[in-house]
Amino acid sequence: MHGALPILTAIALSLSLPVMAAESQPTHPTEMRSDASATDSHADADNTERNERDRDGKTLTPMDQSSKASDVDLTQKIRSALMEDDNLGTNAKNVKVIAVDGKVTLRGPVADAAERAKVVKIASQSASPAAVVDELEVESK
Repeated sequence: MHGALPILTAIALSLSLPVMAAESQPTHPTEMRSDASATDSHADADNTERNERDRDGKTLTPMDQSSKASDVDLTQKIRSALMEDDNLGTNAKNVKVIAVDGKVTLRGPVADAAERAKVVKIASQSASPAAVVDELEVESK
């Protein structure tokens, strides 16, 4: 039993370290920094309107992605091409790419009109340009 004490102590310490680290972080909004640069750099996201639009069934969502091999392959090719383009921002690389019966719908935010055009061009290289539906949204600054 005497030899087990150091092992039990080590286990207890290793289990308590993450808890102690988490306790050092502010857990209540009033404990957080009120530094203006930390709070004013991004406006609160309000996706209510977008969420309502997506629920109405009139627009495609990733849940509408076809499971046909040709559509999955098309989506994968476009996604890979987007990820490989170092000139695209994070949002552009993560736009929704939804393929159904060879028709590709692009949805999500992009930084500007040039980035929008680049994403559409990349999709059009894998799918017929006539089969690409551009529902991308340029972020307002």
